Amino acid sequence: MFKKFLIIILGFLLTACQGNPDQGQQKNNDSSLLYPLSAISSLKEDDSLKTSMDGLDFPSRIKADENEPYKRKDLENLDYGKTINFANMYIRIPKKSKVFSNMDTYYIDLPYSPSYSIYFTLEEFDPGKDLSLEEASKLIYKDLVTSERLISKFAKNDLSNLTSGYFITQKDHTRTTHLLIKAPDTIIYFRIVEDISLSHASSAIMSDLVMGIFRLDDDPLEVNKSFKSYADLISVFVSKEVHMGDINFKIPDNFLLDQKSENLMTFVHKEDGQVVSEIIGIIQKKDGRDIRSVFNDPYSKIVYPANLVTSSRLSYENSDFPYIRSRARLYHPSLSLDGDKLVIASDSSYISLFILGPLENVSQTNLMTTSIIRSIKKD
Repeated sequence: MFKKFLIIILGFLLTACQGNPDQGQQKNNDSSLLYPLSAISSLKEDDSLKTSMDGLDFPSRIKADENEPYKRKDLENLDYGKTINFANMYIRIPKKSKVFSNMDTYYIDLPYSPSYSIYFTLEEFDPGKDLSLEEASKLIYKDLVTSERLISKFAKNDLSNLTSGYFITQKDHTRTTHLLIKAPDTIIYFRIVEDISLSHASSAIMSDLVMGIFRLDDDPLEVNKSFKSYADLISVFVSKEVHMGDINFKIPDNFLLDQKSENLMTFVHKEDGQVVSEIIGIIQKKDGRDIRSVFNDPYSKIVYPANLVTSSRLSYENSDFPYIRSRARLYHPSLSLDGDKLVIASDSSYISLFILGPLENVSQTNLMTTSIIRSIKKD
């Protein structure tokens, strides 16, 4: 019911702005931004979670003017310059967002724009007993409306300072990313609700939200982002052969071996000393485990001080080499990269591959991933 009412309100706002050009002009002149949730009478604007710890350094690339709603491209790297305190955790949220509340649920809304429809909800999930995040996700899914179908099972993200996980549901054009975060005394339950007929930004938003959360007694993780485009330097043609476990595959010629050990290989592509793209390969024995449990393994100790965050719908493929594919981001004090995560099942092992490139050239990196997948063969 709430979602239906929200859609009606959004439709009303859009019609009103289109039907009265002077009203849209006045919105710009008086520097006011419209927030769809402000039209819901049961929700009240709430500053009780606000802290004085604003302006933490979390790089962004916002093209919209200060008094305008975000542009659709902005959603991929929002300005997380506002900090709230919830369940003994600091949580960075977009600078232009507003917080509303109803009872024990908080709603984080973005300025109204006809190019997207996204809001977050935030609450504590406390079933009265100690549960793993996956157990909690199953209880949450049981309580959802039956018409909201599960489109991606629970996936876990263990970072160097935080344990979280997520699953994704969908009803019509409304896709909800359910994000669960382990807090000191409870589980924080986030929902990112997006109309995917307008945008597909939940994956990037969830990644950045996870990286922006830290305990009250911790320091925030350092993150650096480069928004330079390297489109003409990213090759989707693969010709250099790589052997890992009992498979081999090909990568572009401009990747050079950077690190090698018994179970780990990394390749980097550099331009003028700057890392443009990176491929990380990790080999694990099967030991009776299924591919999904390996997908949920933590990687923070292997790639420290970088943090790898899985964030999108999981895609399962059953071919000669079954694999799971999803979007992933790498965050590092000196750079951040975006691309794909693969876990491939061979005869005797699992090979996890992170194929990552510039934030501005994700589509080219995805094409490179597809080329690498097509090159996989038995060793």
